Amino acid sequence: MDKLSPWFTPHQYHAEVFYNGVFCGNNAFDDDAASGQLHLLRAGRVVMHHQQAPALALDEPALVFYPAGMAHGMQADAAEPARLLCARIQYARGAQDGLPQALPAMLHVRPEQVDGLAPLLALLYAQADSALPGQQLLLDRLCDVVLAHVLRHAYLSGRLDAGVLGAQRGHGDPGERGMARLLASLHAHPEQLWDLPRMAEVAGMSRSKFSRLFHDTQGVTPADYLSERRMLMAQKLLGNGGTVQSVAHKVGYASQSAFSKAFTARRGMSPRAWLQSRPA
Repeated sequence: MDKLSPWFTPHQYHAEVFYNGVFCGNNAFDDDAASGQLHLLRAGRVVMHHQQAPALALDEPALVFYPAGMAHGMQADAAEPARLLCARIQYARGAQDGLPQALPAMLHVRPEQVDGLAPLLALLYAQADSALPGQQLLLDRLCDVVLAHVLRHAYLSGRLDAGVLGAQRGHGDPGERGMARLLASLHAHPEQLWDLPRMAEVAGMSRSKFSRLFHDTQGVTPADYLSERRMLMAQKLLGNGGTVQSVAHKVGYASQSAFSKAFTARRGMSPRAWLQSRPA
């Protein structure tokens, strides 16, 4: 089974649609680490406000997902009200430590950016406009599938770290458990000094066995995996307003120049250029 399919099931998360209609005025969503928030703008204009990130103004169909339920506000004027469908994403027990940690604090996409999403949204909105029996059930299930498409898009675009999910799902033989233990440590503390002997020790294996199993299961060397993990964490921190210098130290680099060099080598552009290239 591929790395994402275990998350495309109602056993890991499920949507609960709680709003479907025209919205104007202001509404606030408190920080909720136990569940996520999914907002779909069908028409009109809405502004999403955040305490630790710039406001996001939407004036065309869009989807905004807060995997960890980050605190945010919603504002729409009566002159141009927003037509919204909103759902709460409930995680299975323990799953809130996986999926939200593997994603940015906020995901914003337009339907045309995600393969297959536009016709799925058309089906969802047709159901939202109906008054037939079973409407709530179908809305919830369709939102589950909408989110699965968004997760796949996030993975393919490098914004979802499937390694985090693998670490949270650690089970099976001693090798799998040891690998999951190591991945959890790497994800929690990528800034620490992780050389091959220390990784093998945490995984409970010899260096040769560890190197072979790591490459077989992850498809890259341990050093490459750690470097990519640091870059993903750096992108999240930069996107949340961190300075290049502060982010460099938080992800394990002794200097800003060393971090910028490593970032450019893996992303093809400097950290500042990457920030400027992100969609609004």
